[in-house]
Amino acid sequence: MSNSRTEDEWAMYQLACKYARAVDSNDAAALDDVFTPDAVMQKGSATWSGLDEIKKIPPGIPLRYLKTFHAVHNQTTRIDGDTAEGETYSIAHNLMEHDGKTVVHDMAIRYIDRFVRTAKGWRIQHRLLITDWTETRPATRG
Repeated sequence: MSNSRTEDEWAMYQLACKYARAVDSNDAAALDDVFTPDAVMQKGSATWSGLDEIKKIPPGIPLRYLKTFHAVHNQTTRIDGDTAEGETYSIAHNLMEHDGKTVVHDMAIRYIDRFVRTAKGWRIQHRLLITDWTETRPATRG
């Protein structure tokens, strides 16, 4: 358990990083350390209810993209005891084939999260994914 605001904030930032790594590495099991069992994730009209549903997201990524690379940026949080709310900025760099060409499809994302402190540490209980804009451009593969 954390004993300072700085440690709590760092723990919540690490959840965002762990989520990015789990999605990019197609590691659904790693989400056990990110979300509560009853968590809800929303994106547009899509809703995933419960950790088992949320864990279906990473295996679906390779069906749409050749590779993803989520870069986690700034995060703000408001902590109230054992609960918190936060907003995390991220850019998802997605490599994909489009019209026979390899392109990068970037997404500017904000995650609006509700956190709860559990016996295992902070976890995300609710996540709203908002895509502010996208950009697609040719990719050069190394």
